[in-house]
Amino acid sequence: MNARTSVPGLKDKPLVSVVIPAFNEEEHLPICLASLAAQETDTNFEVIVVDNNSTDNTSGVAKKFEKQLNLRIIKELKRGRGAARFTGFKYAAGSIIFSTDADTVVPENWIEEYLKKFKKDPSLVAVTGIPQIRDFDVLKNSVFNLTVPQFLKINYLAFGHPGLSGFSFAIKESAYDEAGGFDPVTDCYEDLDLAHSVHKVGKIALVTKPPVFFSGRRFEKGLLAGYSEYVKSFIDMFLLKKKRVVLSNPRGSVKAKKK
Repeated sequence: MNARTSVPGLKDKPLVSVVIPAFNEEEHLPICLASLAAQETDTNFEVIVVDNNSTDNTSGVAKKFEKQLNLRIIKELKRGRGAARFTGFKYAAGSIIFSTDADTVVPENWIEEYLKKFKKDPSLVAVTGIPQIRDFDVLKNSVFNLTVPQFLKINYLAFGHPGLSGFSFAIKESAYDEAGGFDPVTDCYEDLDLAHSVHKVGKIALVTKPPVFFSGRRFEKGLLAGYSEYVKSFIDMFLLKKKRVVLSNPRGSVKAKKK
């Protein structure tokens, strides 16, 4: 079981927690947080930014949103996506925990639409979505936005269940804890790794609406180059069972874009 850390003095326990891991994301993080501040919902939610031992002003830019959001900033000194997400979820107070990334812009109805999925189908324990990009020309954006959902569906067929995508998923706190939580050692596909355990607990739904928009910085050198790195990492981790698989650091490529 994943031990939950209580938060002394937390007022008005939120129904929803949104966890955002952030390593050197001072450029993109403000746009992500602004999209959360613009959520059209009556649901009480908190936002947890996990500063993953950044060397830039990630925490500083996050603090600027303290008046707009029910915001907590947590430090995780051990670098790695698994460690950052593990820590953020550990401190989450909501009964439903959302995950997104610091370079991601979520639509105004993101929280409400995912909550509706849980209400409509009580058997669901998690809901996961798809990304789109808008950093490049119309052709490149269109090809990416059309092909990525197909890759996610192939994953569904390969494993018999949807994966969880760190840029956009929501999970019941009880299911996350029962599944054992994120592996803090994993630095690549930590979300997909978690999905294999969550699937044993209950049903995961893959939805295409609403999509989120994330930075296309990893695909700046071309879609094929970006896809190739993901495919290689997937093979190394799930087929070759390598102990340490790490994706390259794309920060500093494509500039953050306003919503």
